[in-house]
Order: sequence, then C-alpha cells, then structure tokens
Amino acid sequence: MPALSGRYLLMNESQLTILDGTVNDAWFNTGTAGQGFLFTVLPTWRLMFLAWFTFDTEQPDPDTPYMIGSPDHRWLTALGEIQGNQALLDIEVTTDGTFNVSDPAASQSPGGVIRVEFHDCGNATLHYQTDDPPRGNSVAIARIADNVALCESDADP
Repeated sequence: MPALSGRYLLMNESQLTILDGTVNDAWFNTGTAGQGFLFTVLPTWRLMFLAWFTFDTEQPDPDTPYMIGSPDHRWLTALGEIQGNQALLDIEVTTDGTFNVSDPAASQSPGGVIRVEFHDCGNATLHYQTDDPPRGNSVAIARIADNVALCESDADP
C-alpha cells in the first residue's frame, strides 16, 4: 500500500478500473452548493491533478473587507499517483498571494492527503485528511458536466 505524507490510505476495488483523461471534468457533492473539484488526469505520467474550490471552516467577520471574491474562499490543489481506479494525492495549500500581482509572492505548503476512488464514469468517493485544521471525511461526488458518454465509450472493450 503506498504511503502519502507518512499516512496509509486503504484502497478498494470498484467498477472503473483505469483512470484516463475521460474523467477530466468538474465534480461536486450535492450537499455542498458552491463547492467542487476539477480533475485533470495525465495518463502518460500516471498522475492526477485536483483543484478543490471550498470555503473556510468558519465564516469570517461580516465586516471583513474584500475586493474580489469572499474572504472565506479556500482553494486547495493536489497532485498524486494513479493506481487503477484511484488517485492518491498530496494536498498543497496556497497562501499569501494577492489577485493578479506577483508581489507578495504566494507560498505553498503541504496540507494533507486525498484519495479519489472512481466507481464509474459519473460517480466517485473523495476521502480527505487535512493537516491544519485536522479534519477528515469521505464524500460522494458526481460529475457536473456531461462527459459520461465519452468515458463509458472509452471503457467499452
């Protein structure tokens, strides 16, 4: 079993056996409106990239000023290895940047681990464990865009 950031994540078998570019898409959990994931699979390198658009663990003070977006938006990224129908990813947290300028420079730091298990072309389970704050959960996710037919046609022998 592969280790990520010193932790072991269990792996189970499911219907979709190989990850390729046909799962590239926007995905979400129906219970968390306004949040979601973008997946990019790089099959040649057996890698998957994930962008997670979410919110902070608590709402900021209503008087907190902001120019673009909300001060509670949090975007996390992750990259990791594909193994069969799953991807094991290390989370990176980006902080300290300012919109569309290079100074101050944004910085990245490790933020936890994610395992994405694809059940079929339109459904997956995302298991995560964040470092700060320490949180973990599993959430069912589904495709937003309608690329399921392409994925299913690619899966047929």
